[in-house]
Amino acid sequence: MNNNKLRKLFAKGPKYRESKFIDWNIVESNLLESIKNCSKAWCEKHRKDGKILQPWTATVSEKIKERIS
Repeated sequence: MNNNKLRKLFAKGPKYRESKFIDWNIVESNLLESIKNCSKAWCEKHRKDGKILQPWTATVSEKIKERIS
């Protein structure tokens, strides 16, 4: 039985790993959610209004979206 795809894979060596696919939409949504949670936790810890960190959150979110696209 000839299996050329398997032969090519074996020819690459025992430590070869195929690259994994990264879903950048999931990464982006997780990062944005984490930023939101972080700012909320900070405001609760320091007893500050959530509006204080809105400019920071907006800037960080914008930079994340910019880098991903």
